[in-house]
Amino acid sequence: MLAVVPFQVVHLGGAPGEIGLTLGVFALSAMVGRPFVGVLLDRERHRALLVGGGTVFATASFLYIAADTIGALIAVRAFHGIGMALTATTVPLLADRLAPPGRRGEAIALQYSAQVLAGGVAPAIGYALAQSAGPSAVFAWSGALGTLGAIVAARIAVPRRDRGTEASDPPVRGPLPWDRSAVPVGALLGVAQIGYGAVTSFVPIQAGVAGLQNAGLYFTAFSAAMIAGQIAGGRASDRFGRVWVIAPGLALGGLGVLLTPFLPEWSLLFGAALFGLGLGSSTTALFAAAVDRAAPGRAGVAMGTAGVLLELGIGGGSIATGAVSQFAGLPTAFFLAGITGLIGAAVAPLALRRRR
Repeated sequence: MLAVVPFQVVHLGGAPGEIGLTLGVFALSAMVGRPFVGVLLDRERHRALLVGGGTVFATASFLYIAADTIGALIAVRAFHGIGMALTATTVPLLADRLAPPGRRGEAIALQYSAQVLAGGVAPAIGYALAQSAGPSAVFAWSGALGTLGAIVAARIAVPRRDRGTEASDPPVRGPLPWDRSAVPVGALLGVAQIGYGAVTSFVPIQAGVAGLQNAGLYFTAFSAAMIAGQIAGGRASDRFGRVWVIAPGLALGGLGVLLTPFLPEWSLLFGAALFGLGLGSSTTALFAAAVDRAAPGRAGVAMGTAGVLLELGIGGGSIATGAVSQFAGLPTAFFLAGITGLIGAAVAPLALRRRR
């Protein structure tokens, strides 16, 4: 839906700021749900969470067809974000549970690569399908795939953790379950995802300005590069340490976003490749670091905490980019989003200095 929803907002009469809001509310909804999902993961509810996520994805997809106002579209996006909270928090920890010793980064990278592969192929297909059959066809197919995902999830066998790894301390008290050890990691994830929020919101528009006919091709190039970055970054972080992958990845990703408004036509795919390599390698290593730093039996809450800040970066990036673009133009918005990645690269060694 990445290549379709922005145009749906425009079709309903939305302004650039409303594009950012419509896409950003998805991430903000997922952000609120992630900590509670983390608690349930530490209570071994993996399968139920995955089935619930697939069900929400399917239901939301069909609701998009009926959304005929900006307000209704925003409401559906918020509901859709709950499905992201359920699945995106659960799947990495399931991969970690299945990983051989010393290969956590690689295992997390491989499961993310499967997600990114789908995310890279689907926008181009979705864009072409929307052009030939309309956006409702895209939403209907997405609903069918979400239903299939829920059915498959119901059959997954989840290995239980050892009794010796039960949680020893409760999460930090407050409105959300929280884990302090994951805050530095989550902050860097949020910084990395500001650029992603900008890209998903406005690359479909920027591609038209640059002369690239099919905006979905940007996401295909981005996803191919991201898969390469994830696999290489996951293995490298297991071997050399997380920070040696995180800092260069943040810098490369920031550069890719910063260059976006200055690249015409097919050269826009070069920016997509830079951003994908950087985001893929840094995000994989950061999620592995979140589990590294967690106390025994607290990986779920730690992953939920990191996920909150990640979603804040995506949602905040979408909303902020929309606001900046409305008043200062898209080039300025992309430039500022890219700069945040470079700043994150500079502070990463200090933020992660205590633990590998």
